[in-house]
Amino acid sequence: MIAANQGADNNILELRAVHKMRGAGARAVPALRGVSLAIAPGELVLLEGPSGSGKTTLLAVAAGLLTPDAGQVFLAGARFDSESSSRRRENRASKIGFVFQRANLLSELTVWQNIMLGAVLAGLPRSLAKLEVEHLLTTLSIATLATRRPSELSGGEEQRVAVARALIHRPVVILADEPT
Repeated sequence: MIAANQGADNNILELRAVHKMRGAGARAVPALRGVSLAIAPGELVLLEGPSGSGKTTLLAVAAGLLTPDAGQVFLAGARFDSESSSRRRENRASKIGFVFQRANLLSELTVWQNIMLGAVLAGLPRSLAKLEVEHLLTTLSIATLATRRPSELSGGEEQRVAVARALIHRPVVILADEPT
């Protein structure tokens, strides 16, 4: 993890001394132990480590999908982890693009609809969202797949759809968990 700590106001994403346990009781194990990370706008950061080292947990905490047990998370200069779950959900929908390890596409929706879902959740006007979907389908070379369902796609095609869904609302930060 390489990032210059410039303070919460200058960073797009910042974690300060974050701790997170996985599991409960006697079976609980620490997934994150005092992790601090600061990412400036435009910066690309790669997290590398062995399986089970906490990379996915770190991304989930950074995205507000998990709440840290201790520490603080800032998104675009504002405290993110202590917000209500509905406010975190709103910020995640408008400011964060997330690509999961598995594409997590909705099987009953087409490729076009799966991408459009990201725009709807972010509150994009329908006319703009349609243009963005078409642009991303072309840019990611998946336009010919627009009417297919996830079960008709290869793993790589599914991931490109997931990337398009993460990019559709032009988020301030993109978090990708093993996107390749």
